[in-house]
Amino acid sequence: MRALEFVLVITLVIVFIVLLSKLSITPRPYLKNEYFILKLEAYSIANVLLRSNIFAYTNDPIKYKALILSLIPEGKEYMLRVTDMTTNDEIIVVKSDRFNEVKTSVTIIIFYSNSLNNRIYMIEFSLGE
Repeated sequence: MRALEFVLVITLVIVFIVLLSKLSITPRPYLKNEYFILKLEAYSIANVLLRSNIFAYTNDPIKYKALILSLIPEGKEYMLRVTDMTTNDEIIVVKSDRFNEVKTSVTIIIFYSNSLNNRIYMIEFSLGE
């Protein structure tokens, strides 16, 4: 009887080890770091701003604010600062009202060269929650 119990326990241990070796543990999306997700969102929004080529055509902060508000997720705060690197002047600073109250923020810096007027711009886009 003891030999039969021993064989049964050994069989269960072997089956358990085989099952554990076949399992692969993958991280779930909801376990990712919030900072990492915020960084991806900020980078994608800054990339859309850059590819929209709006910097070459307007310096109106209201147009930038409207474009940014259409891109950012709800509950996020933002700040956009565009600096002309040839004269070192801040051209545009657009920020949401509660940006100074955020707990976590990410800043993406992109350099943009405009061949229409031979200028280089530094674009800082910050996103926070």
